[in-house]
Amino acid sequence: MRNPGLWLLAVVLLWMVLWLVARLWVYLWVPIRIRRRQTVAADVRFGPAEMSDLVNQSGHWAVDTATQLAGLGFNAAAHLRAEGLVSDVDGVTSIWVHPAPADVAHLVFARTARGMTGETVSFRTEFSDGTSLTTSNATIFSSWVADPKGEVVMCLGLGKLDRLYRLHRARAERRVAESGGKLRAVLPEAGKEAEYLASRSKERMAQQVASGYYVLDETARVYRFTWKGAYLSVWKRFWPLKQILAARRQRTLEQVLRELGLGHRHEYWPTRGGGGAGATLSYAVASKR
Repeated sequence: MRNPGLWLLAVVLLWMVLWLVARLWVYLWVPIRIRRRQTVAADVRFGPAEMSDLVNQSGHWAVDTATQLAGLGFNAAAHLRAEGLVSDVDGVTSIWVHPAPADVAHLVFARTARGMTGETVSFRTEFSDGTSLTTSNATIFSSWVADPKGEVVMCLGLGKLDRLYRLHRARAERRVAESGGKLRAVLPEAGKEAEYLASRSKERMAQQVASGYYVLDETARVYRFTWKGAYLSVWKRFWPLKQILAARRQRTLEQVLRELGLGHRHEYWPTRGGGGAGATLSYAVASKR
């Protein structure tokens, strides 16, 4: 070997070419594939499910989460299964209600046809003026456009629900105090949880259509990705947008914790996140916020 440096340069260049090819596959081809394959039902329906369905799918996570919620004063209101909501995704949503402060907890477990799973607990408070607050431990970052009427704080992978709920309660109490007591929290009508989820899902889809992420196929009665929606949904889950968006969520959490005097971010953001389950699971997370 006459020139080892030249061979090393050739190896480095080859590695860079292979890396670029792999990235191009993700950035260019994957959006095309999900645009062709993934749809969201236009006529949303939620059918009854049992807590045992959630336990059978998620195992100890459902049991541990239900135990923690009961300890925080929440009562199970409904267990629901989306009927063909998103292609290639099966999931169960469990709604728990805390009557006194009028808070709702959403437990979402979703599984794709390829076996990828997502588990999320989100505390949500809706107010009389139509706005809302959500505090979530989702490890799957939603690629959807944010709800203009809602404020979401992420505590990535936080399994200690007492800590997650303490943050949520402090946020909700501050919102009411800032309104001078004019705002009041409102709960979904008892016994109408399926209609509540369906209405919420339709509202979120309307926002995605207005933002140019989806378009309604009237003939098939499904929503399909636009080119813009498909590419942005995938790109938000990979470098560099994934890191940029994660840093933005961390800054939001830090600001809220500082304002409320509730401690350091590392107490509320214990794991690294998400996107491994891909854009297919994002609907299950985003539509409940």
